[in-house]
Amino acid sequence: MNEIPTPPRPRRWLRWLKRLGWCALWLVTLVALFVVVENWRGRRAWEKYVAEAKAAGEHLEPSAILPPPVPDAENFAAIPLFHPLFDFTNDVVMGAKGWRDPAARDRVQNLKPLHTNPAAHAASWRHGKFTDLAALQARYRGDTNFPARAQPGRPAEDVLVALGRFDAELNELRAAAGRPHSRFPINYEDNFSALLPHLQALRNFAGIAQHRALAELSLGQIVAAHDDVRLALRLAESVETEPLLISLLMWLSVLETAMPPLWEGLARHEWNDAQLAAFEARLARVNLAASLQSGLRGERLLMFGALDHFKKQPGLFDTTSLEDGSAVLGWMPTGWFDQNKVVMGRMYAQLVETAEPDARRFKPERALAVEQQLMALKPRWWLHPHTILTTLLMPALTKATERTAATQATVDLARVAIALERHRLKHGALPTSLDALDASVKPAGGLPRDVITGEALHYAPSADGKFKLYSTGWNGMDDGGTTVWTDAKQTRVDFTKGDWVWPMPEK
Repeated sequence: MNEIPTPPRPRRWLRWLKRLGWCALWLVTLVALFVVVENWRGRRAWEKYVAEAKAAGEHLEPSAILPPPVPDAENFAAIPLFHPLFDFTNDVVMGAKGWRDPAARDRVQNLKPLHTNPAAHAASWRHGKFTDLAALQARYRGDTNFPARAQPGRPAEDVLVALGRFDAELNELRAAAGRPHSRFPINYEDNFSALLPHLQALRNFAGIAQHRALAELSLGQIVAAHDDVRLALRLAESVETEPLLISLLMWLSVLETAMPPLWEGLARHEWNDAQLAAFEARLARVNLAASLQSGLRGERLLMFGALDHFKKQPGLFDTTSLEDGSAVLGWMPTGWFDQNKVVMGRMYAQLVETAEPDARRFKPERALAVEQQLMALKPRWWLHPHTILTTLLMPALTKATERTAATQATVDLARVAIALERHRLKHGALPTSLDALDASVKPAGGLPRDVITGEALHYAPSADGKFKLYSTGWNGMDDGGTTVWTDAKQTRVDFTKGDWVWPMPEK
């Protein structure tokens, strides 16, 4: 009887190969299912967030925050001086930009004053020191790019001779300063690639106006100095409607630029009542709490747009936090981008609540709470896929909030100092308290309050005709009117410590 042959047993490696194949198939299936679920969860989270934001009155469409177009005849930004800055082509395929007349652009960007030591110069008025015009004279006479007389004259005269180089441009700016609106032609649709060439130009023109005003005050040319300080304030206002934090920071910088000549004229009692009233009218319009909210909302939309770009093109991502950010983003489920947008959006919403436009107040504790959230996530960012991009991309915004609050405090202190000087001009002496200010000279809308605590500003007159005037600082505590500096040479104010003070001139 013939035996039935035993079928050959499959080789062991073939069995393992089949098992590995099935494992790989299941793994791929699980990964695909995981990605599908995460994408669905992310999409649902984003849709829920958008619905919640709209219910809370927050609009996440760019059209809701972009400044409306204005007629050229009413637009300060539409003057020919600024045209070369925005006269560029934009290749939407390659993302390349090129100026049609780069020489004209460079000419506008190179219209700038000289500075001795920018940090020390900006801080001098906060020390109660008047500007060293002799040092400024030496710098201008030592630079062959500026006109100069054969023989040196008085410092202020030589500074004005040098700055005569910019007369045509300043006259054009003055002629347009009365236009009620300002909207620069920014391509907001370019998101983070949008060019902002006007910001540095505005800062430069404000610096020129500052130097002119300081020199004019020294020569007793009070009307001219008044016009130049008001021009600097108008330059600051020109970006008021731009929903960008960088534009807000430029505004803060130019407001600081306008303060030295305004302060020097007050300290020397050189402004008359009409000029002081004009300064008050201009400064009363400054509401940096509202501008901070606008900037944060705009920044939020920019970040949302950036994450959408990275979701479609991971190669656009570049960060120093990762050696190869694009490799990380390449395998991330799209739902994780949406989850990060939700987390980021909620953090920005918390930051928006740090400002109260109606009261022109700020809440440091809310800004610090967001900063602490980010700091807690950073050490182990890889363990938090729904916040990883928030951790890597969201900027530290507490500093911007603090500087905005400090600058609003400076503006408010300037308004009160103006009211005190108007009271002195009318009555021959300072009031015994802020409540005793003459009603006709009080700031529009009433006396400003402390931007942190909401309480009255601190004021105390002295027998020598001077006074102490300050607001509590970022810490919300009364430090007795003490200014704290970041360095031993006292060249930069530490706005996170001490009080925010309107200084008195040194003896």
